[in-house]
Amino acid sequence: MKRFIALVIMLLPLVAMAQTPDFSKLTKKYADNDQVTVMSFNQQQLMAFMDDEDDIEDIKNIDNITIVMTGDKALGEEIFKAASKIVKRAKAEEMLSTSDDECSIRVYTTSESDIITSLIVSIVGGDESGVIIINGRIPSDMLNELVKVQSDKINL
Repeated sequence: MKRFIALVIMLLPLVAMAQTPDFSKLTKKYADNDQVTVMSFNQQQLMAFMDDEDDIEDIKNIDNITIVMTGDKALGEEIFKAASKIVKRAKAEEMLSTSDDECSIRVYTTSESDIITSLIVSIVGGDESGVIIINGRIPSDMLNELVKVQSDKINL
């Protein structure tokens, strides 16, 4: 019985990781491509950029941010398609979709109850295309407040 409990405890982190969409293959695929910018920041790196105590408090809910962007339209569409497959496998929910003649943006989330574990933003068109992935444990009410504040700033 002790072995079984120990095994379950050891597997818990793997289960948690399985619920977060894995974009590592996507980032590795494009890391050496000169036409693609791949950036990844962990929580400590993000906190180094923060001056305000409120910003630091917000970052505590974020484990990492990964950005894969390109100015090449064909590569951007390729990245978008690859990211869409990962989003579909993760069973992420589409939270927002908007497009015009120049640009298409889709926002997806994965969650556990009222906690958002991943926020994925796919962008195709305009001058840049790619994907932004934010992983962490973000309370959904915190994200709703951030959206409200930003919407108020641009008078939506």
